[in-house]
Amino acid sequence: MDSKQGVCNMNFKIEQKGRQRVLVYPSRECPSRGTEVYVKNLPRHINVLEILSFMQQCGLVYCVRLIMDFSGFNKGYCYVSYLTEDSAKIATLVLNETEIIPSYILYIKMSYDNNKLLLRGIPWNITYSELNEDVLPAIKNGLTNISWKPWIGKKKDCLLEYGSHRQALEARKCIWPSVSVWKAKLKIGWAKNTKQSENKYIYFHNLQPTVTRFELCIELLKILNIHLVAKIEMTGGKGYIAFSSERHRTTAFKKLKGHFFLGRIINMEIKPLNMLNLNDSK
Repeated sequence: MDSKQGVCNMNFKIEQKGRQRVLVYPSRECPSRGTEVYVKNLPRHINVLEILSFMQQCGLVYCVRLIMDFSGFNKGYCYVSYLTEDSAKIATLVLNETEIIPSYILYIKMSYDNNKLLLRGIPWNITYSELNEDVLPAIKNGLTNISWKPWIGKKKDCLLEYGSHRQALEARKCIWPSVSVWKAKLKIGWAKNTKQSENKYIYFHNLQPTVTRFELCIELLKILNIHLVAKIEMTGGKGYIAFSSERHRTTAFKKLKGHFFLGRIINMEIKPLNMLNLNDSK
């Protein structure tokens, strides 16, 4: 098969776009932002059909983008877009840290286009007017917001926010990796997301031992906002649900406590119960 030609099979199309092997369902409506997940630690020899088969356990897939290298093998990671935000979130809760084949544990998280750049090494006495006059004209297309980062010493950084990832990418190309101005070398790079706070947990037990994480997620969808859940671990009918903040945990606890859950009322507590070795649950 010529990799440059699209292949139609079972309503999807596979084609090569640059260094990406792309599987897409043209008949399905293009999903909104927030439906894509990032998958890493893939076996280098695995193909998009095998990835599709594994990932569609959690919902209908719109697109798989497998990143390739010049050898013809993949680079160990891909992006998968689902039709709904709920399916994407459930994939991060159910399939993360599971094996796609023996000895290959995948790590899956939500993928959000980064639309922010960090301009570093600006002399402390440079004003916004000087920045706007001497640097920004080259990278101004799509720029929506500018803010100074807190600084100590003689250098400071500036956060640049763009309307889209593509606009930020084009701006980065204009002056990457650095630009010399005001007798200083300014470096530009992607702004990193703020580190999340420590998760807050709700512990549970006496869930039916045969219940899977996917089934638990579907039940949670009926009760609370699944996108507030950071992680789920469970084994033998006991485990925990992690939330990113105390407020989210408190709200969820009120909704879950005493709820009739998949055939029985589940005991839920804020403090850890007598549960050992949850790491084996998948």
